[in-house]
Amino acid sequence: MKKVTLGLTMFVSAISTLVEGVEDHAWTSFRDGGIGSSIEAVVPMEWSPDKGVLWQIETRGYGQSSPLLWNDFIYITYVDGPYKDLSVVAAIDLKTGLVRWEYEFPTSQTDSSWYAESRAAPTPVIDKDGIYSFFEGGDLLAIDHRGTLKWHRSLTKDYGEIDSGHGLGASLAQSDGAVFVLVEHQGPSYLLSIDKESGRNLWKTERSPGISWASPIVAELQGRRQVIVSSNGSVNGYDAFDGSIIWSHDKVVGNTMASVTVTDNQLFVGAKGDSGTFCLEFTEDSKLGTYRKIWENAEAVCNYASPLVWEENVYIVDSRGFVHCLNRYDGKHRFEEKLTDVCWATPFAVDGNVLFFSKNGVGTVIKGATYYDEVSTNYLWDLENPPYPESYVQNPPESSFSSPSFVDRLNNSDQDGDGLVALSELDSSLKRSFSRLDENEDGVIDKNEIAKVEDRIRANSASNVFDDPIVYGSIVGKRSIVVRTGTRLYNISTR
Repeated sequence: MKKVTLGLTMFVSAISTLVEGVEDHAWTSFRDGGIGSSIEAVVPMEWSPDKGVLWQIETRGYGQSSPLLWNDFIYITYVDGPYKDLSVVAAIDLKTGLVRWEYEFPTSQTDSSWYAESRAAPTPVIDKDGIYSFFEGGDLLAIDHRGTLKWHRSLTKDYGEIDSGHGLGASLAQSDGAVFVLVEHQGPSYLLSIDKESGRNLWKTERSPGISWASPIVAELQGRRQVIVSSNGSVNGYDAFDGSIIWSHDKVVGNTMASVTVTDNQLFVGAKGDSGTFCLEFTEDSKLGTYRKIWENAEAVCNYASPLVWEENVYIVDSRGFVHCLNRYDGKHRFEEKLTDVCWATPFAVDGNVLFFSKNGVGTVIKGATYYDEVSTNYLWDLENPPYPESYVQNPPESSFSSPSFVDRLNNSDQDGDGLVALSELDSSLKRSFSRLDENEDGVIDKNEIAKVEDRIRANSASNVFDDPIVYGSIVGKRSIVVRTGTRLYNISTR
């Protein structure tokens, strides 16, 4: 284990203020809790690479989690090394972009670091006592604001290795005294409540196996604090105190990425399938766990970004990059407009406006109205010359079509030199690809089929939708908008 501390004299003074002072401004979890509200802040509504960006820094490794904010410190997580060998939590000065401390440790369960696997995707949670982080390698830990470890657990050691084709993406949720962890994969899946102080289990609830990237949220419905999970065909409400199931809504299609949003007594679910986005309403005078679906809109289909609810509007961004604005109370369309690209980061509302960060770094600001009224279109970088990672290099597994050695391994598998590769000649890591490669189904892979693989690799390399840079998250402070790509952090500020 290694901990790196920079700028010590200034750092100690700043940390003392941070820990002992009262919270001034904070963004404490993924989507800041997933409770629809507008943020009070004085932030730029126009910016460009040469105007309004206070600083930008290249980070070590790669991270897909959202940044967090506590007073004048930004917190991020990332993984480093070709096999995500190290997992890292870092604190960065909001005003200067200087790294104040980093806490790193060997990852419990390593895997290839590349676009088809999550890379520090779960967003941590933060409170006055520190930051609580979870990584797809199964490591769960708490660190105080000075960068000192409080406790560390390996969930892979406790409950077995994580078996998922794309890693884990569910972010943490929290209450005053507990951290909630959702682990969904092809093996035994579960929802955990962890005591913040000790790291011990408060409760553990089993869930059906299934791969999902949707995150739980904590909200109060019908007077009961609940942990709400939307994933793998259902939406469930669990009692935050003991993990017992309170209610369940089944037969949902395509709810494996977007998370729910709760505003007042309404719960908004982003999904695909026949229902699209829909709203469940819980009334205070009804029996605990009873609800009714008050509307659904099959044309408003969620993709990566979760629903944003602000005042009487619900904003959805689909897989084509179209913004759908719906009436909160009946689900009817108010408008539909195209952004420059799809959104992986959930939009947010601030000072009467709604901000969308497309994956290509374009920030679109519109008025929070019942009609489409664009305020500005802004750029973090030159779209013709984007800032590619300076040091991070993907490491696809050799069995992947994306690996440069894939074709060489196919050719080298021709053990008898007849120019044909039979299934029996392939090693185990390549055998699962045989049916896809043998296009004419003659029982062998010939030179023409290998040439087609080479063509596909070149085409994918030239037009991969997962190519960096990608905006994964954006948050708001009193005077700053902080934006994160896989390897870079931006502070757009009025300072």
